[in-house]
Amino acid sequence: MRERGDAASTTGAVADRTWNPQEPGVLLDQRSAYDELRGRCPVARSDVMGWSVFHHADVTAVAADPVAFSSATRRLAIPNGMDPPEHTAYRGALEPMFTGDRLAVFESRSRGIARALLAVMVDRDRIEAIGEFVDPFAHQALCAFMSWPVEDWNRISGWTHGNLEAAFRSDREAGARLAAEFAGYVTEILRVRRADAGTNDLMSELAHLTVHGRSLTDEQIVGLLR
Repeated sequence: MRERGDAASTTGAVADRTWNPQEPGVLLDQRSAYDELRGRCPVARSDVMGWSVFHHADVTAVAADPVAFSSATRRLAIPNGMDPPEHTAYRGALEPMFTGDRLAVFESRSRGIARALLAVMVDRDRIEAIGEFVDPFAHQALCAFMSWPVEDWNRISGWTHGNLEAAFRSDREAGARLAAEFAGYVTEILRVRRADAGTNDLMSELAHLTVHGRSLTDEQIVGLLR
């Protein structure tokens, strides 16, 4: 959460500047740690996450007040890193890509990916669910939805987990390197789509999407997908 002024809870609690979400005890049992903070200090500050709020009333108040609490990010992120009215315009341009009809068509592809992953597990006594199903399914389905080669899912997974690890370690150099690799991947696909007017998929739509009468730049599309 990023507040435009000094942070303060609607409950009037004083901020706790000792909060460290990366402490081993917190990572081992986040629910208990958050419950304890909620009772002791429902507004907490950390170097890693900035301000955190733990009361439902505070969370809803923050989410509903973009004037006091900004969603704007230093790094371009469309539309989640924007405030109204900018957010409204970009979200409106993207919403047609997530209609019920479009997602219904995509559902059959998702089910096919899930069946293929499960087929190799049905005769086994034990599986590692996250590594063998959840992670590959999430990234293969993402590739299918974006019209990226499904066989690229390992690359996408590597960028996802690499970014999380870089953020956890505050390793800006690693984060920048991963961001550059992902940007190169996306911009190459955009270059191919713009050169081939006969292709009709989601990346083609993004390549020709306009907001306020202007086409999105490669940088904007990378920020959206990131």
